[in-house]
Amino acid sequence: MNFVSISIKNFRNFEEIQIELANKNVFFGLNDIGKTNFLYALRYVFDKDIRKLNLLDSDYHNKKIDNPVEIIITLDISDAICIDNQKLRARLGGALLSSHNKVYIKLVAEYDKKELIGIPILYWGAIVIIFGR
Repeated sequence: MNFVSISIKNFRNFEEIQIELANKNVFFGLNDIGKTNFLYALRYVFDKDIRKLNLLDSDYHNKKIDNPVEIIITLDISDAICIDNQKLRARLGGALLSSHNKVYIKLVAEYDKKELIGIPILYWGAIVIIFGR
């Protein structure tokens, strides 16, 4: 399994970014520019214990709670020999065909103004492009 890209919208200090990734990435920079927030975006997608904490209004970029937080991670799973890819394909089951080489994992968190939290919902699968019409 290899990382391909991440897209982050309306999360903490990220209004909207798209970053192409490799399996070895180095993030460096001054304090308070978003390195830790970037890692938390990954954690919200991959760590169910972090997702259980939900999101606060301060997790929304400039507290724009009317717009959802959206994090999309693209993974390349074309290596059929890789054990992790085999496990991921088995876990995704019907959401993925054997011909699909990329998996998209999407987290969306709409802010609930009554509960005062954003509840993250996870989606995954492959994108199917239909030509015609």
